[in-house]
Amino acid sequence: MQTEDVYKSGIRKNLNRVLRELTDDGKLDFESVPYQNLKLEIGKKDEELTEMFSEVLMETSSRSGCADRYIVLQLISDFFMSSRLFRNTILDDPTEFLELMVETNPIRNPLPGSKEDSNKLKAEAILVVKKWEEKYWQSDCRMKCLVVTLKKTKFVDYDNLNKKIEEERRRKDLMEERKAMIIERTLSLYKSKFNEIKEDVERLKMELETTMQMLVPSFTDSDEPSALLPSEIPSTSSTSTKSFEIVISDLAPIIKVSPENDAIVETFLGAKLLLIHRVQTLRKIAKRLIPLKEPGESLAQKIINYRDSIKQLVLKADEIRIKEDKNKAKSIKQKKEKGRFDDDFIDVEISIDDILMLQYAEKIDEDDEDVSEIQKVEKKKEKKIKEEPKLKSVPFGLDLKYWGEERKNVEVPKNNADCHRFWRSADESTVSGTVHQTIYTQRQFTFVGEAPKIDKECRAKLRNGYLCRRKDLHRCPLHGKIVDRDAEGVPVNPEDRHNDNERNERKRLKEAEEYSKKIMKDYESKTKRKKKYEVESTSSQDIRSRLQRKLLDPKTIQRVSADITSSQKNRLVKNFSHQFSHL
Repeated sequence: MQTEDVYKSGIRKNLNRVLRELTDDGKLDFESVPYQNLKLEIGKKDEELTEMFSEVLMETSSRSGCADRYIVLQLISDFFMSSRLFRNTILDDPTEFLELMVETNPIRNPLPGSKEDSNKLKAEAILVVKKWEEKYWQSDCRMKCLVVTLKKTKFVDYDNLNKKIEEERRRKDLMEERKAMIIERTLSLYKSKFNEIKEDVERLKMELETTMQMLVPSFTDSDEPSALLPSEIPSTSSTSTKSFEIVISDLAPIIKVSPENDAIVETFLGAKLLLIHRVQTLRKIAKRLIPLKEPGESLAQKIINYRDSIKQLVLKADEIRIKEDKNKAKSIKQKKEKGRFDDDFIDVEISIDDILMLQYAEKIDEDDEDVSEIQKVEKKKEKKIKEEPKLKSVPFGLDLKYWGEERKNVEVPKNNADCHRFWRSADESTVSGTVHQTIYTQRQFTFVGEAPKIDKECRAKLRNGYLCRRKDLHRCPLHGKIVDRDAEGVPVNPEDRHNDNERNERKRLKEAEEYSKKIMKDYESKTKRKKKYEVESTSSQDIRSRLQRKLLDPKTIQRVSADITSSQKNRLVKNFSHQFSHL
């Protein structure tokens, strides 16, 4: 037992060294010393040692990730091809190997790490098994069983796994290409936007700088030094006991607005405001470029640097204080209060001649209005004469109520709303009295004028093949609007023809639907089975109907009403149970 543990620890040490010493491609280094030591152990041709070695390999695989398992797989493949004892050990019980390398049981023993690494390991393991299959398919039945087991496993696609991995790789490449294209488009869009803003900013920058120079001119030359050097500062004796107090006032320039510099100040303030807005826009663009990471970093940095330079100029412009004239500000406020009804005309005194002229003009206008009114009245009269005779309108009377009946002492129906019920009780009788029957004799209607001539025929095609001979002014009660038709009853106008066809089609569909409903009713009555009809409805209607079924269910209503009544009863008892009148 002790020798076995010692042997296993030695194998583990060599295996760990093998896992550390890899080539640049991440593959196994077959020329390394630890690998040669492992090969010597296998070369002893001892069954117990070989079994222990396979156990150590499986233990290491179960504890390690996909990358280390890939190296162990290379070891297993190499020893499988070179050592018969190791091959027998694997083929006698391949379950653990398949679970660790091919993921035949993903529920209990899934592969660790990302999906890409696990797919890569599975693909390599299947390639290794296929190599074994080519070499040992005919000579070893256990190899056949292993391949058949892999083909039957639903978690492993033995034949098409490589194709699937290739498809996934292509899909990933396509996604990356699309992503790169989108990033490129967004970058080009932001670049063009930045260039547009830059042109506008340069113009505003020039305006702001020129207005600043005009408002606060600089009288010093740039070549002259602004401050004295330490060597040029006059030295004072250290023994002097005098102290000086220097008060420096605010050095920010104050500009007073006057009619002379009004336009310059307005331009200065407008340019400054627009530049502040552009700074905010550039900040938003830079913020949107940050999620693009590497592709958008350079452009974002460029925009940020440019924004900082503009910000410095705006801060410099903020130091200038604008002091407006109070009188001017008051006049602007007064103008705003007056509103838009004020005009720029000058008030002039009106002379007597102007007043007389206005009075004469008003009289002339009145005369013209009288003439125009007379003309309008005459025109209306002419129109009335020209108008066709209309039906006589007759007010409602009791003779119309009892039309066609001979009555004596006709009862007048009473209107109870005539008297106010608060002053006296309402009379329950519905009759107010009787009137002499001569008033209620049937009246006669006389209509003066000529009846309009009706020459238009409907001429719509009937079912029996004849044409409709009904004459009317505008519409046929059976076939609708009367239109011009040919000898066969087809409308002459293409628009009318189209409307006629649509009407016939609607009629045909309606008849077909009624006929199908009739057939279904007969079928349901004979078979005594109701057919479920599919009703076309939107998602909102479906939700409404589902809630309606739940909420308007009789049991639900009964339960809810019982709860409401009990809560109301409890509230009443709580509030009024102490009162003697409460029942």
